[in-house]
Amino acid sequence: MTDGPRLNKLKQIYTKAIQQTTTNTTLQSDLLSLFKQHLSTYNVSTKLNLLDTLISNNHINLRDISSSSYIKEVYESYIVDDKSNFISYLNTQIEKVKNSKNDVENEVSEINSQIKEYDLKINELEEESKSVLEKAEQLESTF
Repeated sequence: MTDGPRLNKLKQIYTKAIQQTTTNTTLQSDLLSLFKQHLSTYNVSTKLNLLDTLISNNHINLRDISSSSYIKEVYESYIVDDKSNFISYLNTQIEKVKNSKNDVENEVSEINSQIKEYDLKINELEEESKSVLEKAEQLESTF
């Protein structure tokens, strides 16, 4: 596919700007290479050529730009990346909270089992104490 007029103009302006900015040919070459890489990464060539085609075919968007649904659609298209990143962040935080909750539940379970052990020991000691007191009372009554 050949480059449309907008893409040609963009490339021409960028090349001219580089040439006027620096005389270092290595730097010019690196900047031009980086520019081409960005054009490819963001699919600029296809988008500008599509725009040229739409304009040359007199394509008119008949959507009502004051319509709330259209405004919402445009707004959503601008925030989709931020929204996606935020959802990912929230999911990560939820997972961390779930893990923390599980850790706390495990600690509480351990503490409860320790409390039960201590209660049993206390009961044993109380029984032993009663037994010792009874023996002491019996010995005392024999004197």
